[in-house]
Parts: sequence; C-alpha cells; structure tokens
Amino acid sequence: MIKRSVSIRGHRTSISLEPLFWETLK
Repeated sequence: MIKRSVSIRGHRTSISLEPLFWETLK
C-alpha cells in the first residue's frame, strides 16, 4: 500500500491506493 499526499484538481488530499493506480499515473 502506498500512501502519498497528492494534489487532485487543485485539492490536496491524502490517499492510500494500490500500486495499480500508481502504474496508471506513470
């Protein structure tokens, strides 16, 4: 599980998602 503080649509949020989600971001 990867925890990161990211900015989504200008909103800062702390999210914890599966690696699959991060692979799609690359």
